Amino acid sequence: MANIHFPFLSLLLIQCFIIGFSTTATDQSALLQFKAQIEDPRNALGNEWTSTWMSVCNWTGVSCGHHHRRITALDLSNMGIKGTIGPQLGNLSFLVSLNLSGNNFHGELPRELASLRRLKLVDLSNNALSGEIPAWFGNLTALQQLYLGGNRFQ
Repeated sequence: MANIHFPFLSLLLIQCFIIGFSTTATDQSALLQFKAQIEDPRNALGNEWTSTWMSVCNWTGVSCGHHHRRITALDLSNMGIKGTIGPQLGNLSFLVSLNLSGNNFHGELPRELASLRRLKLVDLSNNALSGEIPAWFGNLTALQQLYLGGNRFQ
């Protein structure tokens, strides 16, 4: 009877590893796609943002949850980053805090950010973002702090 339990437990552990890896891979893929759309003239993000072997939880500006190892905070404030905020950030489904303030992001905010239902803090202040302030901010029911000043919103 004990021999039956061992293969089952082994299979269960492998399955948990695969699920955990694939969700971490989703976060990593989202950040790598985001990085491909921006300029980092001061190399503030460091070389780890081009690495696929290092855990995203160790990347500059990234914080992860202790239990599920998913990205919970992205703080890239005041790093001199230029570019647009791409839709792939909407794949960071465990994100609670997003701080991209004090950079040179431009363009409109992607609709995909509306899927980040866990967001409590969004700080996009002091960039060059434009367009209308999205109405979908009202659908982010966990949102407690929203900073959009110092942009070109209408």
